[in-house]
Amino acid sequence: LSVEWLVFVIGLRSLLACPHQFLLERVLRFHPRESAPSRYRIDPAAFGGLLHRTAEAFFSTHGVRFGARESSLDEWISAAEALAREQFEAFLSEYVLAGATVRALELERLLGDVRTLLAIDWNEGRPRTFVAVERDFGADTGFPLATPNAPLYVRGRIDRIDIEDGKSLVRDLKTGRAKPRVRDAVAPDPELDLQLALYAEVASGRAQEWSIPAAVSAAYVYVDR
Repeated sequence: LSVEWLVFVIGLRSLLACPHQFLLERVLRFHPRESAPSRYRIDPAAFGGLLHRTAEAFFSTHGVRFGARESSLDEWISAAEALAREQFEAFLSEYVLAGATVRALELERLLGDVRTLLAIDWNEGRPRTFVAVERDFGADTGFPLATPNAPLYVRGRIDRIDIEDGKSLVRDLKTGRAKPRVRDAVAPDPELDLQLALYAEVASGRAQEWSIPAAVSAAYVYVDR
């Protein structure tokens, strides 16, 4: 390739795994015909988006004080649950669920994940310096990655950035099944972990601009209980 590509981070794995599929889906916008979503359970992609919006609403409003570990975890969970209910009501305007019972069950699923997220993040009250939630990068010109043929410009959004122990902590929120680092899965997997690694690279490259340490650690946050 002699052209300069601008790629959403989430599509980078697709590009490396199968350039032809990337061309069809990401460039030409060809997609398999989808069936109607279930009315009895929110599909995984939509539910993940709902949880991300809830987390963004909470940390945009309370991130600094929560990171400083002001108040108590129970108080923060109450605040987050209120925001989750608001996000859920807004979500129902675009996603149809079959009846009050199903809506109540899906709301409780969201509330449960929100409680888990905050409990994990609280980390026994150990403070962190909150930096950003859903931090955009590369929207205008892209973040350049060198390749043997031409620069690859990427853009995307980092779920969460904090400062902990003098390092920038980049985290990626996941709503799917957790993948523990055990047995044969101890080492990083290029296919699985490319996105998180790229987030760390971007944070290090933008450290001066974002006023964060250039030394970066990265982690997943799974709400799979």
